[in-house]
Amino acid sequence: MKAFETLLQRWPNFEMADGARYNLGMAYYQIASASNKPEDFRKAADALAKVPAQSPNASRALYFQGESSYSAGDVEKAVDAYKKLATDHG
Repeated sequence: MKAFETLLQRWPNFEMADGARYNLGMAYYQIASASNKPEDFRKAADALAKVPAQSPNASRALYFQGESSYSAGDVEKAVDAYKKLATDHG
């Protein structure tokens, strides 16, 4: 994860930055799934929220953002992510 974070800090607009953002968010999601800690799910949701709407990974990012928010206990944010997924990609 440190490699993705460093890459995005140094070159935030490189050609595959959207994929790196998605992969970073999914890495946090995997950690959260293993720990089952709300703070880890919040970190995953925050990372996945940074995937741009025009990214090919946007729909998956919104889904897992919703899942992460729900698992963190933030139902309102989860509903917002699911609504955006249904509206923009449904």
